[in-house]
Amino acid sequence: MIQPQLFTKYLKRSLVAIAPCMTFLLSISITSSPVLAETPTSPFGLGLEGISRTGGALRCPTTIIGNSIAPEDGGRTLSSRPTFYLYAENLVGSQEKPFRAIFFLRNGISGKIAYRVVARSKKSGLLKFTLPDNAPALEAGEDMRWHVRILFPRGDDIQDTDIMSVNAFVRLEQNEALEQAIHEANSNLEKARVYARYYYWYDAFDAYTQWLEANPADLIAMQE
Repeated sequence: MIQPQLFTKYLKRSLVAIAPCMTFLLSISITSSPVLAETPTSPFGLGLEGISRTGGALRCPTTIIGNSIAPEDGGRTLSSRPTFYLYAENLVGSQEKPFRAIFFLRNGISGKIAYRVVARSKKSGLLKFTLPDNAPALEAGEDMRWHVRILFPRGDDIQDTDIMSVNAFVRLEQNEALEQAIHEANSNLEKARVYARYYYWYDAFDAYTQWLEANPADLIAMQE
């Protein structure tokens, strides 16, 4: 059995101390702090067949690199309205280009869209999407896929160019022992450690991120 410490190791390789997020749209936030490119794979995921995670057109004058911060084969969550993270980096010097981000929640099998929302921003970096109250909640045991498209304006053309598209699976899995342990945790850091011990990727990453936003100088949390 893979030790929980290894899960935490992979988790931390996707994190650096994150500056406070600015409001993006509804429950969407963004910060300019970078994250590391490495993301975890099985056995930390769900064992689902992988899907294309990134893509984009080459006609756009702006270059973006990015990826979803999630296991290649999907990840677990204890929340019916989890938070998803992805990283999109603007590589055109220090000049930021305005862009649109379109978030989709899809059925993991059929691909049918269950929810869609559009946001606008001028800041690239770490994007955080929390499934809002007006979106369908995740149902236990059902595999869903979250999908984000990043679009940039094509010069003076009113049409946008689809420059990046990321996908990842998510599954709501109920776990009474985990719920009890989380209830007894006294901080986001303690919660993150509990989630990591149970291999609940989305919740562990979100809890670590919240802790580091509030405690960016916590070297112990960064190095454990």
